[in-house]
Amino acid sequence: MRRVISVGVLVGLWWIWTLAGCTDHAASVPPRTIYPRLKAEGPPCQRVDWVPWHNTLTTCVEVMLDDVTVPNAVPSLMGLALGPDGTLYLARTAQGAIWAMRDADGDQFLDAPTVIAEGLTYPTSLTVHRGALYVASVGGLLRLDATDNGRFDAVTVLVPDLPGARDGFWPGSVQVGPDGRLYVSVGAGCVWCDATDARPGMLLSYALDGSDKRIEATGLRDPWDFAWHPRTGELWIVDSGRVVPGTRVGGPPDELNRLVRGADYGFPHCIGDRQPDPIAPPETENGCAATEPPAFTFAPQSSPGGIAFYEHDGFPFWTGDLIVALRGSLTLAEPAGYALAAVGFGEDGQPDGNYALIAPASEHRLFQRALAAFSLARQGFYPYHPVDVVISAEGWLYVSVQEGRVFRFRPRPAAGSVETLTPAPPVMSSEQP
Repeated sequence: MRRVISVGVLVGLWWIWTLAGCTDHAASVPPRTIYPRLKAEGPPCQRVDWVPWHNTLTTCVEVMLDDVTVPNAVPSLMGLALGPDGTLYLARTAQGAIWAMRDADGDQFLDAPTVIAEGLTYPTSLTVHRGALYVASVGGLLRLDATDNGRFDAVTVLVPDLPGARDGFWPGSVQVGPDGRLYVSVGAGCVWCDATDARPGMLLSYALDGSDKRIEATGLRDPWDFAWHPRTGELWIVDSGRVVPGTRVGGPPDELNRLVRGADYGFPHCIGDRQPDPIAPPETENGCAATEPPAFTFAPQSSPGGIAFYEHDGFPFWTGDLIVALRGSLTLAEPAGYALAAVGFGEDGQPDGNYALIAPASEHRLFQRALAAFSLARQGFYPYHPVDVVISAEGWLYVSVQEGRVFRFRPRPAAGSVETLTPAPPVMSSEQP
């Protein structure tokens, strides 16, 4: 005899399962924050159904570029930079090119990208300074100057061989500091080798012509981005802890560090708050007391990438906070990272312990999910990797995704000005990272 289960019973069972799942993951769900509704100025929100979950009462998430292609061993898109005229520059790593996206018609939406430089060796990040582009790449630290054809074809190699670029982690971020020097982060000398033998990652600085190399800090593993606090002037840098190859162990937590010039941040022998790494030789234990501890930690394998301090009024609840793109885990069965987050900073210019997810986020929903649950339900960035974040003069956030997308986060315009665009594209197995 066939049994018939009513729709009401199914809905009830679904709610029981959902609430039970929330209870199991309660420890990994950030505290709920209720943000006020915003009514910002700007064009209608070009909403797409498949963007990461976010607070729709406050935030408009739009797709500026959707160029996901069949993946290969090299990321398609990594660093972003904004020019003083609002031009968005993109490091197309796998293509060895730099793209530019402009708003030629003034509609506050970026036009189709144009190629402004090519023939580079895996560019990973870039910055704009006095009309030139400074690019960190596997091929070295470069300066690109504009030519008469509107491109940046005049290439000067400032530093031909950045440490680790060919045998370890690729270069992270490159920026010009308040002191007029060129800063670049470089990772450890190997990725999967025995960590006890690895050359540590560093933050380096150079004169703008590539001379006068200085080691600003060492003892890092995979530092990506760094940012100067707009009020205190202190430099902050993120770093990813080691991954245990061949296992699903998370490893030590990832870090946000306040940069102390000349300091050692512990890798490869020390982790966390001056603790010896369990895999390090016993004789190195005493040296951990002299290392610099992190100011804030992320879940293991969150893999912090791009960071930027938010000093605008568009999202008043983020003003003064550090926006962080979390690239995501490598070996965990339950994904970590794959998110855009805000680390709270107090009036003293130090992390205040507050931490909020911007996307995927649970505010104003009937229940909250853990970050991993959003990822496994395909309601966040996962399986794609958010890499970098930059902030425009309007206070709008641009986020690059390694597989070839750029999202824009801006305050939601007035009610009734929402335009729904295309539905979700099919998820092909060939698109998986």
